[in-house]
Amino acid sequence: MTGRPIYAYAHFYAEPQYYLASQADEIWMHPMGGVLLSGYDDHQLYFASALKKLGVTVNVFRAGRYKSAVEPYERDTMSDDAREASQALLGTLWGQYSAEVAASRKAKGFTVARLTNALPTQVERADGDLAKLALGSERSIRLVRSARSTPI
Repeated sequence: MTGRPIYAYAHFYAEPQYYLASQADEIWMHPMGGVLLSGYDDHQLYFASALKKLGVTVNVFRAGRYKSAVEPYERDTMSDDAREASQALLGTLWGQYSAEVAASRKAKGFTVARLTNALPTQVERADGDLAKLALGSERSIRLVRSARSTPI
């Protein structure tokens, strides 16, 4: 290591950008920007009814629980087993993300939960200002107008 400080700059940080920025000594952000970490989710299209209306017959063979790959062809909603499996996987991944970001930030009392829990309420309290919300949650974030300027 060179011993030089590392700065991350972006207008907006979502999960991937913030993960990378968390490795920096300081996180710089445009005053009109923000940090929006909403966690991981699973989106699946279900179209059994559409296939039925189109007269398409789907033949599927499966055995056992947690075999949800073919559910979109057979159902219009996620099954309880698929939801359970998805929540377990995404919960594990989010826990790992949160732990790694918190460890790399090395900020006393910092947790990713401070940026994610009760997000709508927090945004309302910050008058819709995501930059203000980020500053209140993460003390090492600095507001700058561009990557070449100094913190405000």
